[in-house]
Amino acid sequence: MKPTILKNIITCLSLVIILFSERSIQAQVSYDTIVVLNEERMTDWILQNHPIVRQANILNQMAVSERRQASGAFDPKLYGDWNAKSFDNKNYFQQGEAGLKMDAWFGAEIKAAYNYTSGIYLNPENNLPADGQPVLGLKIPLLQGLFIDQRRADLFKARNLANLNAAKRDEVVNNLIFDATVAFWDWYNAKKGMEVIEEAIEVSRLRFEAVKEGFLAGDKPAIDTVEALIQLQNWQNELFNANIKLNKTLLEISNFIWNEEGQPVTLSPESRPLDESPGFESALSPEILNNITQTHPSLRKYIFKQKELEVDLRLKRELFKPQLDVEYNLLGSGFSFQNDVSDIPFYNNYKWGATFSFPLFLRKASGSYQLAQLKLLENDLGRQQKELEIQNKINQISTELDNLEQSFANMQELVENYTRLFEGEQEKFSIGESSLFLINSRETKLLESRLKLFKTEAELNKTKSKLRWALGQLGI
Repeated sequence: MKPTILKNIITCLSLVIILFSERSIQAQVSYDTIVVLNEERMTDWILQNHPIVRQANILNQMAVSERRQASGAFDPKLYGDWNAKSFDNKNYFQQGEAGLKMDAWFGAEIKAAYNYTSGIYLNPENNLPADGQPVLGLKIPLLQGLFIDQRRADLFKARNLANLNAAKRDEVVNNLIFDATVAFWDWYNAKKGMEVIEEAIEVSRLRFEAVKEGFLAGDKPAIDTVEALIQLQNWQNELFNANIKLNKTLLEISNFIWNEEGQPVTLSPESRPLDESPGFESALSPEILNNITQTHPSLRKYIFKQKELEVDLRLKRELFKPQLDVEYNLLGSGFSFQNDVSDIPFYNNYKWGATFSFPLFLRKASGSYQLAQLKLLENDLGRQQKELEIQNKINQISTELDNLEQSFANMQELVENYTRLFEGEQEKFSIGESSLFLINSRETKLLESRLKLFKTEAELNKTKSKLRWALGQLGI
């Protein structure tokens, strides 16, 4: 093979390897994208694509599987067995049984079977008609297990599990959306602060250029150029800090943004947050507070857990009863339960029996019952404590929200007043009745008040989300 051909082959293979490597890296690394977000759109995005939400949704599917599994205990079951012995060319015996069994909902076991035996050494009690024998059987617990047993308890708990897992899912989503809204409004505050500082830099730069031209023309003293330059440099330094803060909040909000393909999305610096928070009345109605136990996912968990523990308590209470099972089997001959018209099968051909047992000291029953009672008490105490914490948290956040709403209104008035003061100082400066120092001072106060306004707005919206989180309403 010529060296030139070999070189071309190696080059092509290298390009193919590089191409696939780049595609593999692109599939693994999150990509930047420009988006315009408000709180509602971000919430929808999280509910559709975030892996934690998708993981929480699996709880509902698990509940369906658990219920199907518990229902399987009542499925009809085919069974069969066959035993045979032959020795020294003699048919000692052949025994076989095949049939259908089903556990009924009321605790009984129903059986339909066919038995066949033959042989010269059969136990006399196993002798059957030559054509075999059909059997219809019924086994009923008369005391322990009559009203509830392990199978029915498992099914009760599996049905309740759907509600319990739904509450767990809502709790996870509620906490996740709250963390996301906090990150969103921190990003909003950082973005607005960056815009204010960039605006201040542009105004300061134009002022510095104007003062410098005035100095060169002999209209302004040299000290004014230094004053204007210092103001410009101060805002430029603030821009560095604002940029660090913006990048930090941008990465925090990116933790919650995933695309439809299940890949994380990093928002680009050009992405913009919108001040469009969902409408929410801060005033709490008595109806909301009275229904908090039934609506809050953290409290609903305790309610459905209580139902599960109550089923366990019922089951443990059954252990105090004696076990008395009665079994009746209707016997036939061949494939019929009547030998002739006058034969009464229920009266003549049957096999029945009863089993009884009862522990003398009941230590297992009393211990398991007391343990079930303690678990119920533990769950109820936990619910009471959680309910108190939620009620106090709601009242605390509601008060905080009222104060922030008043503070935000005051900050809006303050910004308006600083704007008037700055505009008036500019007019005085234009006719020579003010100084550059006063202009810079008024401008600094105005921009600082605008920064505080955006910060207060962000805190106000975060507190609104916090109240909805305390009520368990986020993402639900």
